Amino acid sequence: MITQVRHYSKKIHDGRTPESIFNHMIGECKELQDELQNGNTGVDGVSGEVADIIACAIDILLFYDPDITDSEFEDILVSKLIKWKEKYG
Repeated sequence: MITQVRHYSKKIHDGRTPESIFNHMIGECKELQDELQNGNTGVDGVSGEVADIIACAIDILLFYDPDITDSEFEDILVSKLIKWKEKYG
């Protein structure tokens, strides 16, 4: 996923900042909330809104760690998932 987001992110030259991307991500979260409340009947559906949120989050990551690889991020994610399972499993 990192590679794909990086590919498209590099083509966007609109002066965005991590904060502006975060604010956009909040809007996407609100759209996800709408999907959850309307029974997943919108155009993008839950999966589309989740994809938008993930794209925004990775775009923010790339501002701070532009050279991170898919493998490096996967290692971080697995570590977080293990903690998640231990806390809530």
